[in-house]
This record gives sequence, C-alpha cells and structure tokens, in this order.
Amino acid sequence: MPALFRRAGFDADGGKVRVGAGVKVFSGPEARKWLAWRATGQLQRGDAVRQSWLDVGITEEEIQQTLDAVAKWAEMEDAWYVSPQCEMLAWK
Repeated sequence: MPALFRRAGFDADGGKVRVGAGVKVFSGPEARKWLAWRATGQLQRGDAVRQSWLDVGITEEEIQQTLDAVAKWAEMEDAWYVSPQCEMLAWK
C-alpha cells in the first residue's frame, strides 16, 4: 500500500505514510447468531452480495453449501470469528 500512496504523490519514504493493523474478534452465542443472520441475509436472492458471488462464477450449489456451513458454524459452542484490518494514514 505505501507504493500506491507514493504513486499518488505522498511522501511514503519521509514518514508521511503510516501503516498499521487491527483485529476484531467475535465470539459467544449472540455474536455467532448476529454473524449468521448477516451472512444469510447477504446471500439471499436479490442481494447485491449474492449477485457479486454469481458474477464471479460461484455457483448456486456453492452458495447453498456456504449457507449450510454458516448455520452449522453458528450452532457450534466454541466457534468464533476474527477479522483482520489494515489501517493507513497519509498526509502531504
């Protein structure tokens, strides 16, 4: 990413681009229930996320397999989910 900022005219080598990272962890029954609800909603017919999957060649069968796996995951007592994030700050 610093290369992208460098090409856009930022002084990545002079300390004016900061790169960091963070993480979000979801655990517990309520978090699993919410994540499953969200994923299931995004993969319903008519949703833009589902359409984007179809547009890149993911099949209806694969979408159904994903929905089945999400439902099974949400019922697992020890299941959790982690989401890493990239953080960039740049100034001129």
